[in-house]
Amino acid sequence: MGGWDGAGDDIDLTQAWLDQGVVLGMSKQFRLALEAYERALTLASDDGMRGRIWYQKGIALRKLGRLQEAVSAFTQAVTLASEDRTRADAWIDKASTLASVGDFRGSLAAYDQGIALAPTDEIKARALNNKSNILSDGGLAQQAINAIEQALSLTKDATFKAAAWGNKANLLLRMGQGEAAIKAFDKALTFPTDAETRATMLSNKAFTLCNLRRNKAALAACEQALALRPDTKLKAHILSVRATVHEAADQYEKALDDCAQAIALDPTHVLAWTTQGNANISLERIDEALASFDRGLALAPNSIQLLNQRAVALTGLRRYDEAIASIDRVLALLETLPMPMMWYNRGSILLSAGRREEGIADLRHALELDPDLTRASDLLAETLAEQPDEAIQTPTAEGQPITSNSNAPETDQPPVLEPGGAHDI
Repeated sequence: MGGWDGAGDDIDLTQAWLDQGVVLGMSKQFRLALEAYERALTLASDDGMRGRIWYQKGIALRKLGRLQEAVSAFTQAVTLASEDRTRADAWIDKASTLASVGDFRGSLAAYDQGIALAPTDEIKARALNNKSNILSDGGLAQQAINAIEQALSLTKDATFKAAAWGNKANLLLRMGQGEAAIKAFDKALTFPTDAETRATMLSNKAFTLCNLRRNKAALAACEQALALRPDTKLKAHILSVRATVHEAADQYEKALDDCAQAIALDPTHVLAWTTQGNANISLERIDEALASFDRGLALAPNSIQLLNQRAVALTGLRRYDEAIASIDRVLALLETLPMPMMWYNRGSILLSAGRREEGIADLRHALELDPDLTRASDLLAETLAEQPDEAIQTPTAEGQPITSNSNAPETDQPPVLEPGGAHDI
């Protein structure tokens, strides 16, 4: 590895190699850090030390994108470590990594283990906040808010409170409580934060204002965020938000221009590809929309919104089997969670494909999960009132083939904005 040979009789070689790995990791030399951890593991004489080394190895593997190996390393850490702090940290990092590979049920279980072992309220608070993100992704918004409120009760850290209030605002938005979300963002903005955090919250507030059809105020919030001179990635995010505002105002070309700027700044920004796809759907450029969604999914293969929007585009192209497969992917990712809107979407696609009985079955299942899902009950009633041969497919103005029931799939809720694709604290 060069430079340091670990020599010296008075040095605890195991600890020295572990420390060297941590230092290398802090300087982002993760492959060299892994070499140091392997040396430490060959020298470690007790399980407690091995647990600490496996934990650090898991962090390095995750940084290198070797996520399944990272999960295995964190599992070794929680099995071997003797200190509650190390075991708690390993469970929490395992939870985050499991979410990254699409194992939402395993992620929630791991967070619960980490929270139970966490030796301080601050660690518990951060784990609860991050768990709330998984609950939110699974459509369990109220449970996610409960986790955030518990986290807020445990911490006095102003920076954390700002971020947690921001996450709560995003959840309220997802639940359709826009005015409450604005109040939560305003609460978050009362805490002292750095310019980047403030710009992020302003952009998310802009998105909320957009959903309340207050587009002028939303654009003003975007301009406030851009005036804070955010870094390149965050600027790309804010431009993507502004694109969303333009899209909501039916200014699709302006939306596409902002998306192009965002992608030029950060080609890995998922929201830019998503918004570009949505704008192209509105302009009836369905092939281009599908290409945008596919680019987004190449970056975030487990994105619930992108998979759903891909199904919308595929339905518009009458590629019904592929559209259903995209929805089935969402349902598989969230197999243990109730997803009535996804069952509604699946049913609507099946009806568009002329598969009436299967579509009716899915609509009924959606209503079993959520009896108050009006769009499902309305579509089911209209479909049952028709004769089977009356559901003739005709293209809509948006280019999507639908039956006379207007049963094109819809998104569950607007996306919660996540700069850089991460929303853990």
